[in-house]
Amino acid sequence: MRHRIAVDVIDPLGLGRRAEPVEFSLNFVVYQPDPNGIAVIDEAGVRISSQIVAASENSAGRLVFATLCFIAEMPTGV
Repeated sequence: MRHRIAVDVIDPLGLGRRAEPVEFSLNFVVYQPDPNGIAVIDEAGVRISSQIVAASENSAGRLVFATLCFIAEMPTGV
C-alpha cells in the first residue's frame, strides 16, 4: 500500500530560494515506508533527489524514525 505525506515548503519573505537545503523528520507509528525507500516528489510528480541522513529502528527491525534532506528551488514570490 502506498502512503503519501504532504510537506509544504514556504518562503515567508517571498524572496525565492535556490538550492535551499530542507530537512524534515518522520515518525513511523502506524505505517512503514516502502522497502525500496522513501521518495520525495514535487507537485508536478517529479522525483526530487533526497537522502535519509538519520534513522532508527526498533528491536524488531522496523523503522520508527527517519530524517530526510532534499534541495528546494522556489522562484521569487512563491
